Amino acid sequence: MVFTSMAKALCNQEKFADSKRCLEIAYGILDKKESSSLNVAEAFMEISMQYETMNEFETAISLLKRTVAMLEKLPQKQHSVGSVSARIGWLLLLTGKVEEAIPYLEDAAED
Repeated sequence: MVFTSMAKALCNQEKFADSKRCLEIAYGILDKKESSSLNVAEAFMEISMQYETMNEFETAISLLKRTVAMLEKLPQKQHSVGSVSARIGWLLLLTGKVEEAIPYLEDAAED
């Protein structure tokens, strides 16, 4: 979380290269953790939001897809899957991938 916080501060200062490096370090640490942990899923969501802020939509989408996979394994967080799916769908629409966005938006509407 320290690296994520540093990345957020650097991003706010528009030091995107330094911010990305902090996010890469945070991701590397989290990648070694248990893949169905709520804390890891929440950290991935935070990292994805930072990438989204820097207009790195493909990376943000990738992290959000991984987050959905984690949340689906956690029964107490099933309600969060819909909001993450909606965010994925929105980012896919933003990047012009309408056909790919539709299933995520439909899943979000169902959840």
